[in-house]
Amino acid sequence: MMNIQKIVSIALMVIGVVFLASPVLLPGLATVIYPEKFWYSFYPDGTADNPTMLTPGETIQLKCEVVSYDARLGISLPGDGFWTGYCAINGQKIPLTNQGPRSGVENRYVVYPFTGEWAVPQEEGVTYTFEWTIEIRVWDESQNKAVLIDTKSTATYAKTIAEEPDGYFTVNGKRADQQTTIVVLEPTLSLGFTATKNGDKISSVYVEVWKGGNKIDTVTLSGSTPTWTGTYTLPDYGTYQLKGFYTWTEGTAPIQKMSVTVGWNEQMPSIVLTPLQVIGIVFVALGAVIFFAKH
Repeated sequence: MMNIQKIVSIALMVIGVVFLASPVLLPGLATVIYPEKFWYSFYPDGTADNPTMLTPGETIQLKCEVVSYDARLGISLPGDGFWTGYCAINGQKIPLTNQGPRSGVENRYVVYPFTGEWAVPQEEGVTYTFEWTIEIRVWDESQNKAVLIDTKSTATYAKTIAEEPDGYFTVNGKRADQQTTIVVLEPTLSLGFTATKNGDKISSVYVEVWKGGNKIDTVTLSGSTPTWTGTYTLPDYGTYQLKGFYTWTEGTAPIQKMSVTVGWNEQMPSIVLTPLQVIGIVFVALGAVIFFAKH
């Protein structure tokens, strides 16, 4: 009978042969990597509900940073030096340049910035979707080139700023800006508004009438860019505050452009004298002077 020593030695040799033959006999093992963070930062970085605001006509630098190594978890993604990327903006594909590793981020991550340039269109109030794509590639010696092994994509949002209109109000033809005081002797007021910029975006123009801290009326002006007009008759003597507003297509709240104080005072009756009456007054005054001079 074969002794135990021989049995053990033969078993060890068989195991050794199996291990030596494993690259050929055993199938390759799939590697699954689950990083805690892949996308690190973006510009623009807005959401659909809160897009990044951009100025029409400016040129911006697109930037996307991705994590290639997480020191705390000990996770390293393959082939980071060969990764490529691009950003599709409402269908326009902008290539991104791999800027190489930026290490020591938060004392934890190694990140790779990808950058590019984009000229923002001139149109105002347009929302853009930025679809970021990073292609994870590794170097293949057999093909002598970097080959694609995975693709990661995500989206951010931006919107071009809509430049608000501007202009000024008038009361009885006089320009009435903030904190202006106007005295009138007649109750009927001529109100006006003149747009000086983007008047085509104005939806409505109106004036609130206040007295004693209470709003007593609202006057809607009629017209279209660049001029709106209206009239209002003050109900009684006193001091009033007029507040002028306009609303516009992109605005969420009215814009106030006038706050003036208007005082309506009763006009003193005018006295008109004839030439004979004027001569009579002169003689009376002269006589009074002579009379008092004798005494």
